[in-house]
Amino acid sequence: MKKTFPLLLTAVTFIITACHSSIPESWNETESSTTIEAMSVDSTTTETTKTTEPTPVEWVEIDLSGQGITDEMLAQYVADGTIPQNVTHLSLWGNQITDISTLSGLTNLMWLRLWGNPVTQGRIDELQAALPNCFISY
Repeated sequence: MKKTFPLLLTAVTFIITACHSSIPESWNETESSTTIEAMSVDSTTTETTKTTEPTPVEWVEIDLSGQGITDEMLAQYVADGTIPQNVTHLSLWGNQITDISTLSGLTNLMWLRLWGNPVTQGRIDELQAALPNCFISY
């Protein structure tokens, strides 16, 4: 039995591909996955196939867009839990953020929106290396 990804994943992939930001290489890997045994039986043979599916993660979305957030405020929000460690989607567009290194410990982060912040390409590349499973739009 062969499982396929839902149509939604195909639509999201299309949208992401259309964006100017790059898709992380690790999205093609299944590092965090669960092995599922599936058995196919016909009249003459028994075949076992292993399939991998992504491990479910609780969706935690935080929107701090347009709040005038500075580097110091961002570091404080991460330290005090305003931005929790298990956040998966974080919108920070339209702020005054230049240093995003404080986000490198947010290992569940899958989507980060940074439009309208004076962040350099070098800082984006550093964060992308630290969070290879995160899509960063800027």
